[in-house]
Amino acid sequence: MLFRSIDVAIDTSALAHGAGRLRAAIEGEIGARNAVVDLGRVHGYGMQWLHPLVTITFPDGASVIYGPVQQEHAALIVDIATGRVPAQSALAIGMLTGERPGIASIREHPFFALEPRQRRLIHRIGLTDPENLDHFLATGGYHAAARMLDRHQS
Repeated sequence: MLFRSIDVAIDTSALAHGAGRLRAAIEGEIGARNAVVDLGRVHGYGMQWLHPLVTITFPDGASVIYGPVQQEHAALIVDIATGRVPAQSALAIGMLTGERPGIASIREHPFFALEPRQRRLIHRIGLTDPENLDHFLATGGYHAAARMLDRHQS
């Protein structure tokens, strides 16, 4: 993976907390700097009280969730995504994948203390673009349905 991406959580509670305006502000910062960063969208990660959430994925595949991110943080988010400032920030909630100094795994967050270590039913939340079927398929979407159909064909 050799790209950098910023994904803004776009779901009902995120939009109610200004995610649409935040995404527009980040898009403006990326355009103004001519930054080489993909801007996408994901589902929230289940932490509605921390919306708007932003996930930054770095070239090495490491991903960090930040929140609550406001419009005035758009420049900071682009700075982090482009490597101008370190990933660690007061807005950092946790690592989705990989490691960054000073940022614990999202699984260490108290919100997830009673949740199983591996999500099954909702394992794509926070990882896929809810409006992109290719994202769903690339992460194993429909795998269980295909497995069930294969078992029941004569």
